[in-house]
Amino acid sequence: MFINDIWSCGVTTKTKKIVAEAQKDGYLLNFLQLELEEGGLPNWKTINSFCELVATSTQNNPPDEAMQSPQEKFDRLMNAIFLKTFNLRNYEEDPLSAGEILLFTKLESIDRRDRFATTALYLAAPAILKLRGLKGGYDVRRIFSLAAYKAMEGGTAKNKELQILIGDLFEDENLRKAVHRIWYVFKDARGNPEKCARGLRDLADGIYLQAMKAEQARKAS
Repeated sequence: MFINDIWSCGVTTKTKKIVAEAQKDGYLLNFLQLELEEGGLPNWKTINSFCELVATSTQNNPPDEAMQSPQEKFDRLMNAIFLKTFNLRNYEEDPLSAGEILLFTKLESIDRRDRFATTALYLAAPAILKLRGLKGGYDVRRIFSLAAYKAMEGGTAKNKELQILIGDLFEDENLRKAVHRIWYVFKDARGNPEKCARGLRDLADGIYLQAMKAEQARKAS
């Protein structure tokens, strides 16, 4: 697993540039209406709007040789989404945010488990980003990232840390069961990142819907 080796083995200058770029681009997402396709990824209206923001932003250098192809445009937006989605600390001793660790790992690691878990989480990030800042304990982005950590470590679904975190976060029994399934999505996908991403998106959508219902009930009371 690459996570524990980021500092010891180092990363390439190109990867450092991509991550630094994604950090700056993340601020631009505040001004972007994130419209997604049915498959959960940004549509071309969103991608093109993002590219326009990058080109006119004072905190980003105008795109030169980068962002010329559709894939480069898509990757740059997704990198920003991925980093912003997991811009949180999983452990106090981590010198990097979970998003930085995960993006570094996705870009650099050649380990099969690393690539599977980070790719799945990357593809699901636009759906998980909707949970950011939700009240009532529904912002469970940390649980998604910790489940990915355990998938990269090859741990088991009985990991005590995840059990405790999931058990303590929610009073709602149905939601607790739904979040507990996050780990099992990684396990049951059997190395297929697209299948895993679909499962992660379904969970994120379900949690978001539950949060909206809870908020409506609170306002009605």
